[in-house]
Amino acid sequence: MPSSRAIALTGSLLLVALASGCAATGGRVVTAGAIPDEVAPSLVARLAPPPPTTTTASTTTTAPAPEVASAPAPTVPPETVPPETVPPETVPPETVPPTTVAPEPDPPSYGVAAPPGTWFDSTGEWEFLALTNAERARIGVGGLARDASLDEYARAHAVAMMGGGHIYHSEIGNLLGSWWTVGENVGVGPTVQPIQNALLASPPHYQNISLAEYTSMGVGVLADATGRIWTVHIFAAPVRRHG
Repeated sequence: MPSSRAIALTGSLLLVALASGCAATGGRVVTAGAIPDEVAPSLVARLAPPPPTTTTASTTTTAPAPEVASAPAPTVPPETVPPETVPPETVPPETVPPTTVAPEPDPPSYGVAAPPGTWFDSTGEWEFLALTNAERARIGVGGLARDASLDEYARAHAVAMMGGGHIYHSEIGNLLGSWWTVGENVGVGPTVQPIQNALLASPPHYQNISLAEYTSMGVGVLADATGRIWTVHIFAAPVRRHG
């Protein structure tokens, strides 16, 4: 789903794009309204539980034309894509083993390759995680541990978005089964902080950032030849064992 949004500063144009938040839980689809930064809707998917953006000339002299101050650069309002949900899958508890997530001290070696002329910004990835956990700590919510499998998923979708030239949500419902609940925020912009600020200012995206139920996070940051970064954040909670 397309989304593009821009934030302009006087004299120079600062472009920040994000995809609005999207979520799937319990078979319900929830769509949020547009927000003021280029963001794609945050996405959340939840595994269902088991059954139970003129001059005047004179004949003698001519007065000099007054200088006209250059107009400030136009401000382009950002756009957003409303959030979506993905129908959950119903998996019998006995066929879905619980997943234990351990924090990774360093990003692992990924199977996803950055396209020619681009690169994965691992520093930016850790910065997004740190900013997210700082906000969670501020509101009294537990921090998120970085998960290697979610990192790889996030990087792969960052490559796909850059290749397509726009931000959009992935099919995060495919992660259900390995995870009980998953959410996704996506965006594109000049640097980490403007994108994170836009996410924090958007209620649908903030919901993913602050949800206490999440325990793990995957982050992908792909830098293109223009210096923009395309980023994907995946939030997840492990499968619950029943009875």
